[in-house]
Amino acid sequence: MLQEILSSAGTHDLHQTETRVFDRPTALTVETVNGDLTLDTHGNGNGRRDADGTHDGDGTHGANGADDPEKAHDTDSVRIVAETSATSQSALANAQLVAEGGDGEPLAVRVEHDGETDGSVRVDLDVTVPADLDVEHAATTNGECTAHGVTLHRVEATNGGCEVIETTGALHAETTNGDVTVRGVDGDVQLSSTNGHLSAESVDGYVAARATTGGITVRDPVGIDDLATTAGRIDADVPAVRGATTVESATGAVRLRPGPGLNASVTASTSVGSVTAPALGSAHGLGTVRVEGTFGEGGPTLSVSTHVGSITVEE
Repeated sequence: MLQEILSSAGTHDLHQTETRVFDRPTALTVETVNGDLTLDTHGNGNGRRDADGTHDGDGTHGANGADDPEKAHDTDSVRIVAETSATSQSALANAQLVAEGGDGEPLAVRVEHDGETDGSVRVDLDVTVPADLDVEHAATTNGECTAHGVTLHRVEATNGGCEVIETTGALHAETTNGDVTVRGVDGDVQLSSTNGHLSAESVDGYVAARATTGGITVRDPVGIDDLATTAGRIDADVPAVRGATTVESATGAVRLRPGPGLNASVTASTSVGSVTAPALGSAHGLGTVRVEGTFGEGGPTLSVSTHVGSITVEE
C-alpha cells in the first residue's frame, strides 16, 4: 500500500495518497463523501499525476492485502487512487477507504468517515477500470463526478455536478445542486436534477430529462422521451419519439427542432406567450394559445407546453 503524508500551505495542509488495485470483479460500485470522483479506463491513461508527469507513487495495495506492484500495469484490474487532505492529523485518520466483495464477485468501494463530515477532511477518488466492466453506481457528496469511456449505468452527485463522456450502456445521471452534462453516450439516457442544468449531446439512444430548477438542452439524440422542468428553458432536437411524449416547462421558453424523419401528432400550447410553428401554424394572443398538427405521417402524441413563455417549433 502506498501512503504518503506531506505538509503544505493551505486550509487542508495534510495529505495522504493511497493506491489500491483489485483483480477484475464482476461489477463495481464506488462512492465518496466530501470529494471528487473520476472514472476512466486504462486506455485513456487515467490517474492523478505528480508534477513530473509520473503517477502518484510506485506501489499498490492488492485486494488480498499484499503489496503487488505488478498489478499497477494490469489493464484488466480496477485501480483506485484515494487522495485525502485534512486540517489535522486526527481528521486525516478519520477517513478510510473500504472495499467489500471482489474476487469474482461484485466489488463495492466507499469512503467512510469516523466522525463528522464537516469539511475538515476531503477524499478524492480516481478510479481506473476496464472499458467493458459494468460500473453499476458511482456517487459523490460535496464533490464533482466525471466519467470517460467506461460502461456506466448510474451516477449521482449531491452538491456537485456530473460530466459523462463517451460511455457505454443505458445511463441514469442525477444531481442535487449541480449541472449534468453527457456527451457521446451509447445507450438511452435519463437525466434529473434539483437545481441544475441538464445537457445531452450525441446520444446513441433516447433522452429523458427532468429538472426542478434549471434548463434542458438536447442535441443529436436518436430521439427524445419526456422532457420537463419547473423553471428553465428547454432547447431540443427531436429526430423521433417512440410513444406519447411530453415536453413541458412551467416557466420558460421551449424551442424544438424536429428531424426530417419525425412522425408525430403535435400539440403546442402556452398560457402566457406565443406559439411559432411554421409547419403547423402560429398563434398569438392573450390567454392560452394552442396549435395542433402533424409531422410526417403522424403517430405518437408529442405534447409541448409552457405556462409562462413562448414555444417555437422549427421547420
